[in-house]
Amino acid sequence: MKYYLIVGEASGDLHASHLMTALKAEDPQADFRFFGGDLMAAVGGTMVKHYKELAYMGFIPVLLHLRTIFANMKRCKEDIVAWNPDVVILVDYPGFNLKIAEYIKAHTNIPIFYYISPKIWAWKEYRIKNIKRDVDELFSILPFEVEFFEGKHGYPIHYVGNPTVDEVTAFLASSSETFDDFVRANGLSAKPVIALLAGSRKQEIKDNLPDMLRAAASFRWLRPAFYTHANAADSSLRFFATVLFSSICPFTVDMDCTRESMFVAASVTPFADSSTARLMPSIASVISIIVASISCASPAYSAIVLSMWVASSLYC
Repeated sequence: MKYYLIVGEASGDLHASHLMTALKAEDPQADFRFFGGDLMAAVGGTMVKHYKELAYMGFIPVLLHLRTIFANMKRCKEDIVAWNPDVVILVDYPGFNLKIAEYIKAHTNIPIFYYISPKIWAWKEYRIKNIKRDVDELFSILPFEVEFFEGKHGYPIHYVGNPTVDEVTAFLASSSETFDDFVRANGLSAKPVIALLAGSRKQEIKDNLPDMLRAAASFRWLRPAFYTHANAADSSLRFFATVLFSSICPFTVDMDCTRESMFVAASVTPFADSSTARLMPSIASVISIIVASISCASPAYSAIVLSMWVASSLYC
């Protein structure tokens, strides 16, 4: 079969790559074409566009890149029609993907499957009309979404388990790393470590990381370590983050720790804005501070949040 997949961010690339691997196990002749990333490319198939060319967030960046966004959308629609896959698989990224679904449903007979359903229970619930009209099968990774879609909106949905749970569980089962191993491998001191997980997009890092750093700077006994989905592969993003650190941060921040290692080290607490990063520490039973929109919070407010965590940690 011919599968056309569309993702728009690093976490989608990760989850779609696992999906492609599973599909190949069931369909050895599977032919993939996609808007995706390096992990998907490693599985095999043809990459039409890298998700880095799609990953704009925030009102101003989107406005400034409208021409590019519309050009990418036009290219995607035309490419799907020309290749005529057996199925289109949309992975999260609803702002872009629901527009693609609308076009493909109106102009072709290609089935549309949506993996990692849009979080319309949190915002833009009106999108249920588009989903009912344009999506043939919807697949959820959050169990409570079944009641939301089926109970509230009468739309059938498949709960297929959460890939993040599988990833963390597999890592914990295969790793015997202790905190001492973690600090030694990453050249850290014995200070407690706080992981700053600002996101995978340059705009997220620009908006979120400065306040995260300023908040962490109030607690000199903590050792900040920074991780982004893309820092291992994207040298330009690493350089950008390094410059950001040097302009704001009065202390050393380590950038080479793996996300999984951070979560299993006993003294690590993620300070997370990325949605994937919010879930991972919970699965690994690690305390975390969740930041819904740090760009709207002052450094003082961030410090108060961090202070609350410090106080509760010492109390516990």
